Amino acid sequence: MSIRQHSVLWLLVVGLLLPSRALSNQPSIELSTLEWAPYTGRDLPELGFMSEVTSQAFSHMGYDVTIRFRPWLRALQEAKEGKVDGVIAIYKNTEREQYLTFSHLVWEVNEMLITLAEHPMQSSQDIHHLNNLTVGVLRGSLSAEDLRQDGVRVSPVTNEAQNIRKLYAKRLDAIITPKEVFNYNYQTIKETLPPHATKLLKPAYKSYPLHVAFGQHNPNHGKLVEDFNRGLAIIKDNGIFTSLVEKHHMQQD
Repeated sequence: MSIRQHSVLWLLVVGLLLPSRALSNQPSIELSTLEWAPYTGRDLPELGFMSEVTSQAFSHMGYDVTIRFRPWLRALQEAKEGKVDGVIAIYKNTEREQYLTFSHLVWEVNEMLITLAEHPMQSSQDIHHLNNLTVGVLRGSLSAEDLRQDGVRVSPVTNEAQNIRKLYAKRLDAIITPKEVFNYNYQTIKETLPPHATKLLKPAYKSYPLHVAFGQHNPNHGKLVEDFNRGLAIIKDNGIFTSLVEKHHMQQD
C-alpha cells in the first residue's frame, strides 16, 4: 500500500471513530428540564411534547439539541449560572425574567385543583373561602408561588407522583397540576393507590403560557431566542407542530 493510500485509509478510520457532531458544522446547545410527563420525560417518545417541539424548531435553524433532566430548582439554577444554555417547559414571571430571556408562547397550560370526591371543596374559588387548606405543589413551581401569595398553605414535593400519593393518603386537601399531567402520573401508579374517586375543580386556578427560556449568562442568549422563535414559526407554518400535538395526544382546553 502506498503512503497516499495509507493516509486516506487512516482518515477514513478516524472519521468513523469521531462522534457525528464533531464532523458536523451544526452549532450545539444544551437545555435542562424536569420530569413532567407528558410535556417532558426520559421515558416518553422523543422525550415528550415540549422536548420534541424544541428539538424540531432548533433543527430547522441548523442546531443540534441535547436535553438534560434535572430536579426543577436545579434546572433553573443551571440556566441561571450558565451551566446550560436554557430551560424547556417553563412559565414566565418577573423574578425569572431577571436571569432568563423567554421565547414566544409555545403552549398554554391550565393548572387545576384536584381533590378527593368526598372533600367539601366544590370549586377552585373555594380556595379563597375555606380555612386551613393544604395544597400539594411541585417544589419551585410558579403555581406554588402564586398560591402562597394568595395566602394558601402549600406542601412542596419534587415530583407529581408524590403529590398524588399524598392526596390519596388524605394528607392533602388538594393538589395543583395540569389535568394531563395528573392523568399521566395517575395511570403509572394507580395500582398502588386506594380506590378513592377524585374530582377536578373548575375553573382552572390559573392559565400559564409555556415557553423555552435562555440564560442571560450566555452572551448568545438573544440569538438563541431569535432562532428558536423563527424555528417555531416554521414548524407551525409547515404543519409539523400540529402533527406533534396529535402525536403526543395533547389537548388544549
